[in-house]
Amino acid sequence: MLDLHTHILPGMDDGSRSVKQSIRMLEIEAEQGVDTVVMTPHYDAGKESPMAFALRKAKAERKLLEALGDRSGIPDLLSGAEVAFFEGISRVETLKPLCIGGARFILIEMPFCTWNKRMLGELDVLRQVRGVQPILAHIERYRSLQPAGLFDELSEKGFWQQCNTSYFLHWQTSRQAMSMLKHRVVHFIASDCHGPEYRPPNLGETMAKIEKKMGGQVMTFLRENEKALLGG
Repeated sequence: MLDLHTHILPGMDDGSRSVKQSIRMLEIEAEQGVDTVVMTPHYDAGKESPMAFALRKAKAERKLLEALGDRSGIPDLLSGAEVAFFEGISRVETLKPLCIGGARFILIEMPFCTWNKRMLGELDVLRQVRGVQPILAHIERYRSLQPAGLFDELSEKGFWQQCNTSYFLHWQTSRQAMSMLKHRVVHFIASDCHGPEYRPPNLGETMAKIEKKMGGQVMTFLRENEKALLGG
C-alpha cells in the first residue's frame, strides 16, 4: 500500500517538527499496512528555486535516514514534493527535484480559485510535451470552486487525481467520495498526514472502509495505479 501524499519529512513545512515525530509517523504507517511512503513537503516557487529546495530536502532526508539506521519494519521512502501551482511551471527546466523519486510524476496543489484555461493548459504541456504526469492533490477541496463535470473531464483527458483519506472517513462527505471513486475520477487516496497525533497517518483505516463498501474491483484499480507510479 502506497501513501502518496505525506508531510513526514522533518522540519520542512507545517508537517513533522522533528525526527522523533517523523519516525513515529512512519511506525504508524507501518501499523496501517503501508509499505511505501512518498515524502511530499510543500514547495513554493515564490520562496525558493527547485535546486535550493532540493538541497534543503536532501539535508532533511539524510537526517531522517541516519536516525532510522537499519531499523526494520519501516516503509520504503520516496522523495517528492507537494508543488504549489505557479504560472510558468511548464517552462521550468529543472523539474526533476520536484518529481516523485526524480521520475515523471509530480504532485501539484492547485490554487483555491476557479481554474482557468491557461492553468489547465500549463498542466497539459507538462503531460504531453514535457512527459511529466501531474497528479492533482486533494481535489475534494476545490469541488465547490470548479464547474460541474471538470474532474470527470480531466480524468478522461489523462490527468491523475488524488483525494485525502478524511474525505472518505467523514460522514458528511464519504458518500460523495465513494461516488467519485466509483466513477474513476479519483486515482489515488492518501493521508496527507502532518503529525503523529494531529492529522495522523490513517490510510489503512480508509482502505479497509473502501474495500468493505466497494469491493475488490475498486481496490484492484487503486493498486494498479500505485504499481504504475512505482514502476515509473
